[in-house]
Amino acid sequence: MPDALPTMSRHLCAAFAILSLIAAAAVGRPVQASAPAEYPLSSAFKACVMRSGGVTAVLKNCLAAEHRLRDRELNRTYKSVMKQLRTQALRIRLRDSQRVWLRQRDQMCQLAVDKSGMDGGTGGALVFDDCQVQRLGERILWLRKVPANPGYLTKV
Repeated sequence: MPDALPTMSRHLCAAFAILSLIAAAAVGRPVQASAPAEYPLSSAFKACVMRSGGVTAVLKNCLAAEHRLRDRELNRTYKSVMKQLRTQALRIRLRDSQRVWLRQRDQMCQLAVDKSGMDGGTGGALVFDDCQVQRLGERILWLRKVPANPGYLTKV
């Protein structure tokens, strides 16, 4: 990032990094030196965060827009994978897996808020929303691997 980057934006980026680490620790995931593949954040999200000035309401709007983008991509990917699965049994497993994932995602994100110590405040809402965006990206990446690895669905 250029040296002219406002101090608030640098602090905001650092805050998001810390929130991500808190969320990872809260759900029991080890923090790794080399991060696993991640679904990239949209350029619109990055620009929104940079323009936010650290204002919580604006950050929530940025996260909501990113959530909508990822949710649409998740739905497209899910439908595509369903069409690629060769048997009804695998399609049923994927459907069941998706339902379980939705419940677990929400519980995992609430746990991240609870463990962050920010429950009930605006910071907690940001932790929850950030967690949701991260989980959507992870699920998109996982779904994309399913057609080549239908064994992923055997333990649902």
